[in-house]
Amino acid sequence: MSSVSEIENIICSTINSYVYPDNSSGTLNSTINEDIKICRGWPQEVELSKDLMSSSGISWVAVNQQPGQTKNKTRYGRQWKILDTNNSFGLSVNNITDLSYKVEFSGTALQNGLAGIVVAEKAYPVPVQLGQNSDTVTSNIYDLIKSDYPTQISIDGSTITSQQGVAIKGFCGENRTMYQEISRLEDIFCTSIFSPSIILRDNVENAVMESLLSSEILSNATFDRGIINFQDRKLCDNNLNANLYRVDIMWSIEFSIISTMSCPPLLWPSIDVNSLDIFGIT
Repeated sequence: MSSVSEIENIICSTINSYVYPDNSSGTLNSTINEDIKICRGWPQEVELSKDLMSSSGISWVAVNQQPGQTKNKTRYGRQWKILDTNNSFGLSVNNITDLSYKVEFSGTALQNGLAGIVVAEKAYPVPVQLGQNSDTVTSNIYDLIKSDYPTQISIDGSTITSQQGVAIKGFCGENRTMYQEISRLEDIFCTSIFSPSIILRDNVENAVMESLLSSEILSNATFDRGIINFQDRKLCDNNLNANLYRVDIMWSIEFSIISTMSCPPLLWPSIDVNSLDIFGIT
């Protein structure tokens, strides 16, 4: 779920990656030929003054949420939706129909989920825990069905076999994360630049603008966060402090407050409602 703190961290990380890109030498080299410090919140006054007055002249970029600027943008229904994580389950199943029916499980579970077989329109599901291999899962399923089919169904490692005429079918799947949007907000975030000279302030400002507007993360919307938008620019040069040139750049981002829950996949025989609608797994 997106939050104010997460968005501030993304902004800080994006600016830092632009000014100090990763390199194999282990040395941080500034792309603007000047060193800067980036933080959430306000810099400590003594440290800021020391950096601004130093011979090298170090600038600061402070990232903050602007008070009193939150707007309620709630406009969606509160229906539950699937959050697609695109993560592999790791465990798979192969259904074989020959002279008899065979269900072969393989792999190791990379996340929690559900597995089982369906026999005569009855499902026998077992929970799957992270790290369980196919042999363990198959054994758990067999323990569940052997009292109902003591002679018709047998097990060999990760394979369950039935006698001819007893149809079985295996299923498995990871738990699905469901989310419900409770509300959606638009907030204003400020990147305040403190520099010891106008030239350095302009260099840092260009880096901040370029990094945030070209950021792949901030330029692509997610299920719970919109894209970043430039809102305003305010100069704060009042000549009351030596070696202090400041500019505030405002950005708007829309994000949602959500609740989530983990749900097992469906595991029962499919029910044909009509030619278009089918409930269950097929």
